[in-house]
Amino acid sequence: MVHLASDVGAPNRDAARRLVTQLETYAGWLGKDAHAARLRTSVRGLVRAIADGDDPGTACRIVQAHLNRLTAGGVTPLLRQTMRNLRTELGVASL
Repeated sequence: MVHLASDVGAPNRDAARRLVTQLETYAGWLGKDAHAARLRTSVRGLVRAIADGDDPGTACRIVQAHLNRLTAGGVTPLLRQTMRNLRTELGVASL
């Protein structure tokens, strides 16, 4: 379970926690190629940043960069939409 910093409001914290969990799940559904592995690693980094109360902006940008390298289709649209929603909840500007 992801524990969010106390400065994130309760409604946003619950929504962000749900979205991070979804992002982790969808990333786990990816194949075993190098791009998928990098994305899974960057998602884990985002989870750690959020759990530690660090600024999630940099971690979000890294995840987004890896998402941009994935081919369209499969679970990619779910990942992209979930990431957009998570950035909105965390107040991180889109790229």
